[in-house]
Amino acid sequence: MARRYVFWRTSNGSPTKGDNRAKNAPVALLRKIGECGFPNTDGGVSFSFFLPQIDWAVSNAVIIIDPDGRELNRHDAAHVVQEAISGVVKDLGGRKPIPPDALILRADKCAVSFFRRPAEDYFLLTTLSVRDLPVARISAFGGAMVSLAHRRSKYPAPAVVSDSSNPVIDAHLRQSNYRTIKVITKGRSTYEATESALDLVHLLRGLWNIAATVGGWSLKFGARRFDPLGVIHTGPFHTLHLPDGTCSADVVWYDPDYAGDQALYEPENGWAKIDRFRVFAIRNMKRLDYARELQQLVIRYAIALDHTDLEVAFLMLWGILENITGTVGANYDETIKRATWCFKDREIARDLLEHMRCYRNQYVHAAKSGGPTQQMAFVLKSFVDEHLLRLIRNDHRVSSIREYAEFFSLPTDVATLATRARLLRKAVRFLNSTKSSTGNESLDAPPKS
Repeated sequence: MARRYVFWRTSNGSPTKGDNRAKNAPVALLRKIGECGFPNTDGGVSFSFFLPQIDWAVSNAVIIIDPDGRELNRHDAAHVVQEAISGVVKDLGGRKPIPPDALILRADKCAVSFFRRPAEDYFLLTTLSVRDLPVARISAFGGAMVSLAHRRSKYPAPAVVSDSSNPVIDAHLRQSNYRTIKVITKGRSTYEATESALDLVHLLRGLWNIAATVGGWSLKFGARRFDPLGVIHTGPFHTLHLPDGTCSADVVWYDPDYAGDQALYEPENGWAKIDRFRVFAIRNMKRLDYARELQQLVIRYAIALDHTDLEVAFLMLWGILENITGTVGANYDETIKRATWCFKDREIARDLLEHMRCYRNQYVHAAKSGGPTQQMAFVLKSFVDEHLLRLIRNDHRVSSIREYAEFFSLPTDVATLATRARLLRKAVRFLNSTKSSTGNESLDAPPKS
C-alpha cells in the first residue's frame, strides 16, 4: 500500500486516519468549489464564483505530513491543495461536487511531486536580544546558527524593510543592540527553508529560556506594559538569502505584534550553566522517540514567552499544557488531574490550576481579566516548565507524549495501582494462554488456573 502524506485535519489538528478518513472533510465547501469550477480553453481551470475564505478554509482543513514526519508549512500545503483541486475539477469535467477522497488522492500525488524537489541551500538573517551567542556556531537538527557582528553590505536589508514607514522596524534598524544571527538551512521552497530556520531559532531560544527562567518571577506594579515572560527574543523581521548573500526574494517574514526591542539578556553568572542545559537537552532529545513532538512544544513555548500581552501568553501556555496532558478539547478536570499528578503536594497544585482554569474561562468566555495577569502567567509557566523538563529528561521512560499523558491518568493511590497492576498481569497471562489453546476443551471442563 502506498504511503499517505495528505489527510483531513481533526479538530485538535492531527491527521484523520483509519477507515473513515473523510470524517473531517468540509463536504459543503468542496461541493461549492466543485460546482463553480470548470476547465477553460487555456488548459487550466476557472471558477464562476470565488470566495477567498472558502479557499483558505479548505486548505486549512488539510494537513500534509512530509517524509520526515513534519507538517508541511501552510503556504506550500495550500499550493498542493489548490493544484489538487484544479486536477480533480478537470478529471470530473467541471460543475460537479468534489468528492473528499478524490481530492486527498490527487493531493497525495501533488505532495509526492513537491517532496521530490531537491532541497536547496539558504540562510536566514535575524537578530536576538543578546550581546553574543555562548559559542560562535551551534549546530542542531540539520541546521546551524552563527553569530555575526552585523549585516554588513554583503547582507543588505531589502527595500521593503529599509524603506519601511513602520516606526518599530525603523527604530530596530537604526539603534538596536540585538545580535545579528545567521541561520544555515535547506528547503524545497523558500517557505520551507524559512520555517526550518525559524524553528531552529525558536527551539534554541526555548531551551535557553527554560534554563534561564525556570522558578523565576518578575512582577511590575502599575505598569501600562508588561515585560514578556522570556528573556531571549528575536527582532521584528527575518530575511532569507541565497548562498551568495543576495535576498532570495523581496519578501520579509516579520512579527506583526512586535512591541519594540527588549533589554539585552546577559546571564548574571555567564552562559556556562544555561548553555550546558541546551547541550544536554539537544543530546537527549535526539534519542527520544517523540523528539519532533517535543521540539514543537518547545518552539511554541518560546513564542508564548515573547508576548508582552500576558493574557495571550497565558492562553498559549494553557494550550501547551493541554497538549502535554493529552486533553486538547477534553474535560479540563482531566487536564488538571494529569498536570498535577507528579507534584508532591497535589492538593495545592490542584487548587492553583483550578484558579488558572477560572481565569482562563473568564477571559475566553466573558472577555475580561479574572485577576492579576502577571501572577497568573508565571504560575502557569511553572507548571509547563516542570512538564517540559520531565519530557526532555524522559523521567518516566515513555516512548511518546501520548504515553506520558496516559501515565499521568493513572490513580495516585498506591494500593489502587497495585490492585490494577495485579489484574493487568492476570489479564496478560490469560490472553497469552488463549493464544496457545487448541479450542477442543470441553464446555464442562473447569477453566485452567
